[in-house]
Amino acid sequence: GAPGYLVDVVCKRSTDGGATWNSYTVLAHKNSYDYFDPRPVVDASTGKIVLVVARCPDGAGSLAVPSGVGDNSAQIYTLTSANNGQTWTSPANITSQVKDPSWSMITAGAGAGIQLRWQTDSARNGRIVTPGFIRNEPTGTYSFKNLSFYSDDGGVNWSHSPCSSVYADESQIVELTNGDLLLDGRQKTGSYRTRWISHDGGATWGSMYTGDLPVTQVNCSLTRYSAKRDGDDRDRLIFSAPLGDPVGSANGRTNMAVWTSYDEGKTFINPVQVASGFGAYSSMQVLADGSIGLLYEKTLCTQIQMLKFGIADLEGQQFSSHLTHYDGFGNNIDRRRGGMGWSGSWIGNGVASNTYNSRLGSTGLSFAGSSAPTESGRMDLTPSHNTAKRVLATPVNLNTNATTYVSLLVSRALDASSDLSAKSLNIELRSANEAAQAAFGIGGNQEFYLSQPGQATVSTAAGAVDRNSTYLLVLKMVSQDSLPGNSDQLYLGVFRSGVDIVPSNDADLTWTLLGEADVNSSAIIDRIALTGAATASWSFDELRIGDSFAAVAGVYAPEPTSAALLLIGSAAVFLYWRPQLGRSRVRKQNGEGRTQ
Repeated sequence: GAPGYLVDVVCKRSTDGGATWNSYTVLAHKNSYDYFDPRPVVDASTGKIVLVVARCPDGAGSLAVPSGVGDNSAQIYTLTSANNGQTWTSPANITSQVKDPSWSMITAGAGAGIQLRWQTDSARNGRIVTPGFIRNEPTGTYSFKNLSFYSDDGGVNWSHSPCSSVYADESQIVELTNGDLLLDGRQKTGSYRTRWISHDGGATWGSMYTGDLPVTQVNCSLTRYSAKRDGDDRDRLIFSAPLGDPVGSANGRTNMAVWTSYDEGKTFINPVQVASGFGAYSSMQVLADGSIGLLYEKTLCTQIQMLKFGIADLEGQQFSSHLTHYDGFGNNIDRRRGGMGWSGSWIGNGVASNTYNSRLGSTGLSFAGSSAPTESGRMDLTPSHNTAKRVLATPVNLNTNATTYVSLLVSRALDASSDLSAKSLNIELRSANEAAQAAFGIGGNQEFYLSQPGQATVSTAAGAVDRNSTYLLVLKMVSQDSLPGNSDQLYLGVFRSGVDIVPSNDADLTWTLLGEADVNSSAIIDRIALTGAATASWSFDELRIGDSFAAVAGVYAPEPTSAALLLIGSAAVFLYWRPQLGRSRVRKQNGEGRTQ
């Protein structure tokens, strides 16, 4: 804040899901001081909101305060509310608990805290953890370092733990399903954010590493959407940030988007643009009805925009929980990172395209005879770009008693060459060492084939494939454990667009090919790889993996998704929260004089 313009922490409440909001209430104000960077968390055991805020002398900003814990330096305070934000306690000074006197700047940063639930040491469950950052260089030096604050008694007493000496400031934190903490921080230079992992509830942190998606230097939002440990269909983390201009470039604060991680933060994929034009700081929260609330800075320091959307808007469709992996190449931002259930993007030299082709009749492959939803876009394998591979976030363990289905659309209609000879397309399910554990596709004599290690390949008659048609291939993989007498078996169903009708389930289906039944594998399949012939062009689309035929190929009905809202602000800092889950999110628009 500039001299004469005090920064206060304020609160707004909504009891109708964000449709309307009451007038703001001032939570922290004192003449000659700025309060900023509020970071709230809800204590699930009591329902109490614990709010951590920073304070500096008015106009000092992050570059001007001296070291120490006194009123002339940066300080940390907490406030609490026991009635969903209707009333609040006065600020309590906890600076001496969380600040080394040699530090000058300290703040919780803009964001939200978390409460731990999945710790290997049960004594840490219930711990409140919030990230923050410090400056321990001389006044005027712009070099911030991350740290975490944590409390084991509901926010009364606090400890702190610096992450590292590497630069990072505004950060977000999330608990992973294995109990580790992931801290994601704003970088000083470059296009990739900095990250740390804690194995002990935020008491210590490992080495810094960089994120996997390009983002400009800005405060972002990271929160959990779902977890199998909570009974949800899959693990999801969501991350919001500007895409930049042009889209996907990370060049500037433009075009707000949301990414999803299905592998507990290792990779974030499927960026979905939710707003165009200027977009800077953002904050997300999962609402009580399962929808997602996102607040973002629509104009610089003057306008906040609220968006609400569902997980189906991020995943393209409302998919059955029996579908574990999907890519219809319908993401307009980065088709190689689209879909759900994957760990990372497509690798190889195949081309993810949304180009209309007259021979295909569309931008993507379609199938007449199936009611399964489709998206625009496809992957093309051409003579010079004939490989594509992607890793599964949820591997398939062949040493368990389970049935896995894989389906995709394939066509050679894109191939306009005069070479009419047979050309192969090989689809392999591989383990981490790249060994094929199951393979199917189209052989060199234009026949459909099916194979598995240690068994002879089975195939249809030669010439079964029409190069101008689109086919739906469905692999059924029955795996069993290694008990005596158990064996795995493969089935392949082939359907031709406009000729065959895809049934709703496989109960009465006559499979095109049946593999041998005397093989038992203990391998773990963690990737799928497609390779086209070096002298032909193939396209594939609508790749699905799941545990039922209906989910990957048939007719299925979408499943239903499973409180007060608050806005807390320091010169426009806001909070969404869902008290029954103890989750909260804040966002900050301006504040203490730092470059934003």
